[in-house]
Amino acid sequence: MSGVHRGLRCVAPPSPLPRQSFHPPHRRTQLLKLAIPLVQHHGFTRTALARSVLDLPEPHAEPLSDSAVTTLFGEGDTARRTLIGAWLDEGRAHMRSVPVDGIKGALLARLEYNMPVLGHLPEVSRSDSN
Repeated sequence: MSGVHRGLRCVAPPSPLPRQSFHPPHRRTQLLKLAIPLVQHHGFTRTALARSVLDLPEPHAEPLSDSAVTTLFGEGDTARRTLIGAWLDEGRAHMRSVPVDGIKGALLARLEYNMPVLGHLPEVSRSDSN
């Protein structure tokens, strides 16, 4: 009877999530990239990760809930370490993309990349020691 039973059609219930719901790992990667510029104001925090959805092409009305941050990026400090890792990866990519002349130029390129988050870098060193 192909989905119809005595005048009733079998229809899937509507999804509670918007059409552009999260699709890890692609969406997770996209949100990490969007969170990196937020580190300048929010540090390497779950708040930066939560607020990343506000910068999507079709932004959310409010930041992610803490449980959504946990689902996407890990519990507690794991989410912060995930953001730090993404920032470090982005810094390495930046260094590869900038034409430099010698080691001094490479170091200057990295320092330039670090400047916007300089006040938050002690957080990174504390995280690395754990």
